[in-house]
Amino acid sequence: MTERRIKAVSPTAVTLDDGQVINTKTVISAVGTKPQAVLFESGLPLAKSGRLAVESSGLVEGCSDIYAAGDCAAIPHPRGGEIPPTAWWAMKAGDHVAKNILRKLKGKPPKPFKLKGIGQAVSIGNQKACAELKGIPLKGFTAWVTWRIFLFYYFPSLEGKLRLLSDWIISPLFGRDIIDLSLDDLDDFEIKKMRFQPDETIVEQGRVGNTLQLITSGSAVVSRDIDGDGVPDVIKTLGPGDIIGHNTGDGVALFTVRTQSVVETVALRTEEAEELAATFAMFLKAKPVSEEE
Repeated sequence: MTERRIKAVSPTAVTLDDGQVINTKTVISAVGTKPQAVLFESGLPLAKSGRLAVESSGLVEGCSDIYAAGDCAAIPHPRGGEIPPTAWWAMKAGDHVAKNILRKLKGKPPKPFKLKGIGQAVSIGNQKACAELKGIPLKGFTAWVTWRIFLFYYFPSLEGKLRLLSDWIISPLFGRDIIDLSLDDLDDFEIKKMRFQPDETIVEQGRVGNTLQLITSGSAVVSRDIDGDGVPDVIKTLGPGDIIGHNTGDGVALFTVRTQSVVETVALRTEEAEELAATFAMFLKAKPVSEEE
């Protein structure tokens, strides 16, 4: 599936620009990066990527004293194209540009950017990684060790390197230092805003769930297969102010709720909603203390 754009994402589906709906509860975003808008307003020449058009020396094209490096600069790669907008390349390009500025101050000609890179790597967990080193593919534990060596070597400060090394040594012995900082207040309540597209199922009869959703906009139809013939019978229409939830103690939905239009809701886990309701009930019953008292 190519040449398609995502039109909308909801908790249960992805809608493409051609109207196709993909039912899923897992969406991984890989949209890439985009240069800062200030570059488009700078009046400086831009490359097709939206980054500043830069010569191999780091000098912005058409300028005599403006240099650029890092994510904003489209410095030509010796093998063609542009160097990637990543931290390692930004560090190397920054060093290169700084040296060329010093050369200019000394009246010397600039040098071109000749670094071709050493490879790339990504950790995938459990002491495994995928890597490419000078064109040689690596995988598994070997790639993971290689990734760690280069990560440590190119870490920008001595203090950072020591912290990183100590974490690597201590973690296998005592595990990760995970601390629960939750407090017994409203911050504990995980309130989510959700958005559903037309003709999308919010709750399905027979499915287990543990959330309550308050409709803030749009409308939805409640139906139930009463006769067991597989044909749902429409019971009522819901709108703003109505609550959608699972109606049994074990969380099994007795009804199906489908949207008629774009529906926006505020969702909260059932037990949290009950606790929150009880808390507000206590506030409503409490008698305010007057100034005279």
